[in-house]
Amino acid sequence: MAATLDLTLAVPISNSLAIIFTLIVGKVLGEDIGGKRAFAGMVLTVAGITLCITSSVTKTQGQPSAL
Repeated sequence: MAATLDLTLAVPISNSLAIIFTLIVGKVLGEDIGGKRAFAGMVLTVAGITLCITSSVTKTQGQPSAL
């Protein structure tokens, strides 16, 4: 069973998550990540990813499966 994902959704999600993981790992390693502005950016990024995913899910509901 192979999972499929539309590239218009997969690319922005992977790019956004790369930035978030970089900030989190930097914080764990003790680096200064920018304070409240960096945290606000992470929250907005996660909110954007959530909107993309919910939009994709609601768009594909009701369509027949490709299997």
